[in-house]
Amino acid sequence: MASSDNDEHLKAGPISKVIMPVTALGLILMLTVYVLYTELVLGTTGTDFQPPVAERALSFHDVDGEIVVRDGRTGEELARAGEGEESFMRQTVRQLAQSRVRTGGSEEVPFILKGRADGRLILEDPVTGQGVDLAAFGEDNAGAFVRFLDTEDEENGVEGP
Repeated sequence: MASSDNDEHLKAGPISKVIMPVTALGLILMLTVYVLYTELVLGTTGTDFQPPVAERALSFHDVDGEIVVRDGRTGEELARAGEGEESFMRQTVRQLAQSRVRTGGSEEVPFILKGRADGRLILEDPVTGQGVDLAAFGEDNAGAFVRFLDTEDEENGVEGP
């Protein structure tokens, strides 16, 4: 009987059978959330420091329900999108413009479209410092913007992304 009493003391109780797996699962979950947060939200990847291979200033204006895209430096009209057209472009620019208005920034400063060597396409607002990685939304959505880089690249003799 003495050996069975010793064995009872060595066995884990019902509370420790629950606490240990829950604690381990909690630690794994916290580590996963931390990694996802630093990569997706903070964007702490090394590619953020790559210089753009192509860049163009763009301004967007709403004219009677149409979005008019102009070269931010020359004022040349590059494209028009009627109501219901180019919804991704409309939504992306609308979000950046709303942030700009909330901070009290000027609507006259053009946005900057940057193409990176790794294929990333970034639309940045120099007023607020915010940017959108357009390539993250797929090729079709990024294509709504990449065409504006191609035009400038052909004129300047610079290779596109």
